[in-house]
Amino acid sequence: MLQVDDQTNNKVYQLLSEVVPGALTMDEKAMIHMCLQSISFDDCDKDTLLHCLIPTIYIKRSQDNHQQPLQSLASSVLQGDYYSSLFYRYMTQNHSLGTLKILLSALQVSYLANTSNQQAPLSACDYFNLLWQQTILHYPLPPKASHMQLFDETLDTYKQQVQSAMLSQCLIFNDEQNKALRSLITAGGKQIRLTLFYHALSKRQLKHSEAIAIGVAIEGIHLASLIHDDIIDGANIRRHQQTLHERFNPFIALHMGNAVFTQSLLILADIEDREVHRVFGRLFYQMVSGEVKQQANQRNTDVLLYRYLKVIRDKTALFVESIMYLAGYLSGYDTYTLMHYRRSGYNIGMAYQLKDDVIDYQSTEEALGKPVLSDQKNGYYTLVRANDGVNQSNRLAHRYIERALNHLRKLPSEINQRELFFYTTTLYKRTR
Repeated sequence: MLQVDDQTNNKVYQLLSEVVPGALTMDEKAMIHMCLQSISFDDCDKDTLLHCLIPTIYIKRSQDNHQQPLQSLASSVLQGDYYSSLFYRYMTQNHSLGTLKILLSALQVSYLANTSNQQAPLSACDYFNLLWQQTILHYPLPPKASHMQLFDETLDTYKQQVQSAMLSQCLIFNDEQNKALRSLITAGGKQIRLTLFYHALSKRQLKHSEAIAIGVAIEGIHLASLIHDDIIDGANIRRHQQTLHERFNPFIALHMGNAVFTQSLLILADIEDREVHRVFGRLFYQMVSGEVKQQANQRNTDVLLYRYLKVIRDKTALFVESIMYLAGYLSGYDTYTLMHYRRSGYNIGMAYQLKDDVIDYQSTEEALGKPVLSDQKNGYYTLVRANDGVNQSNRLAHRYIERALNHLRKLPSEINQRELFFYTTTLYKRTR
């Protein structure tokens, strides 16, 4: 039996302080003490204990930041997202996919309670106990039926099927909230990442169900990030529609975003391939890290090129790089080919964001269906603000597109190279 005394507590605090960013608060120490008191076994394994406590702390920090009063919630959204990204990345690296799915399902219950202004049913200690039981007792998930149908769809059909899957599995709120979210999902958006994934994929090997799951994850993660970004930026329009935080309030919109994100990961968790989850775990973490870096430069009028490029690398380019890499990986290509997949995606993503900044600077809210110059109004200055910034951004975007096309030419001829070339150059030439 584990004896929970001051010496045990202090030893656990010390172990955690070596791996968890930031100092433990008194509230977190009290939570850890309660978690230790709740377990009973003969031989306490240090690694098992840490593997259960670390994600529990990340959950607690995420939820604490996402439970702030309305007047200060916007400043806490990103901090909560940061700890959510640490939780997901840690779970994909250190726990089974079955355990991940059980924790995501439990978190989903809390997010749905929050969208109805209800008390979250689970405490941090409850999440710890779920992790502990799964790790110690190895509760199996019920077997899932295997879908052997291979993926073989047109692009339009694929997009429609992904949208249908999102509508059937992400509309989990009350009627009014579902109506608002349905409008956002069906309003379109460019679906750039989904289109690139489709064209870069060799469709001979991938299961149909896995292609749909990855499509939902791509679109769901992107949509959830937009919902949170709108709260942070105070935007009132998205895809020509009223933003969720304007239609309801920031607290409800925040947890609707959390629920969409979690539902996307739950669908993805049916894919029994660790590499897929590793890629999405890294992607989520890097996206939030990019936003954190951008916030660190708020009100800094001295836009340094290298610093700006690092921000858009994490915010945008790594998303495209990740989905291009996944297309190559799921197609079964070798390491050398995957390098060209990754580099083409990175360069497409960099060019896309540079071009997006120019369009945001030159276009109108009516044309884009969202506020323009919102980053600059909030003190996040892009390269276009510098002297000759528009021309410099266009030149850089053109350079990245040329690099992308060079890597695309080295991809296997069996994929749809022509469509990839056409779509990549179209992204550069677009005006909205």
